[in-house]
Amino acid sequence: MIRERSRVPEAEYIFKHQLTLEAAYHSLLHRARRTLHRRVADALLRLYPEQMKERPGLLAHHWERAG
Repeated sequence: MIRERSRVPEAEYIFKHQLTLEAAYHSLLHRARRTLHRRVADALLRLYPEQMKERPGLLAHHWERAG
């Protein structure tokens, strides 16, 4: 259901099919999804502050989904 996308610089995994990703995402409770988006946004700012200046859309996506 998932496959390794890359190993360098860190291991990254993706779903093989978009429908699997959507089913997994929508199976989470709304509150849990919001919490996860908030945690991702916080981690992106903490771990990759310079990259977030170049990719504000990614950060905005997670903040918007976090509510």
